[in-house]
Amino acid sequence: MVLEFGMESLVKKRGGMAVLTAALLLGGCATLPQKSALPARAAVESIASVNSFAAPDAAWPSDHWWEDFGDAQLSGLIAEGLVGATDLRVAEARFARAQALVGETRSRLLPSLNANAEAGATKQSYNYLFPREFAPQGWPDYGVATLRLD
Repeated sequence: MVLEFGMESLVKKRGGMAVLTAALLLGGCATLPQKSALPARAAVESIASVNSFAAPDAAWPSDHWWEDFGDAQLSGLIAEGLVGATDLRVAEARFARAQALVGETRSRLLPSLNANAEAGATKQSYNYLFPREFAPQGWPDYGVATLRLD
C-alpha cells in the first residue's frame, strides 16, 4: 500500500466525496408512487380447486372392477395373476413358517445352557498283569458331571 501525501491525494479524495454527495442528493429527490388500494380477494367458494374432490357417492367397486375399463390386455394380466394367486390360508401358513424361521435364527443370539452327567463302575481282573494282592479290590466307581453356559 502506498501512502500518498500532498495536493494530488487531497484532490482525489474531494472528487470522490463530491460524487458521493451528488448521488445522495439526487436520490433524496426521488418520489415514490402513490399508494393504491389492494385488489379485493376472491371468495373461497369461487375457487375451482375447492370443489375438485367433490363427487357423487358411488357404489363400492365390484370384484371384477377391471372389466369396466374394457381393456383386453388388462383383463388378460389380471387373469394371469389370479391363476397363480394363493388363497388366504396358504399365505397365512407361509407367513407363519417364515416367522418360525426368524425365531429359530434369533434363538442363536440367546445364551444356552447344556448339562451332561455320566457314571460308571469297573472291576479289574485279578488275573491280569499284577499279582492278585496288588490289584484293586471291589468295584471302583467314577462319575463325571459337566455344565456349559454359552
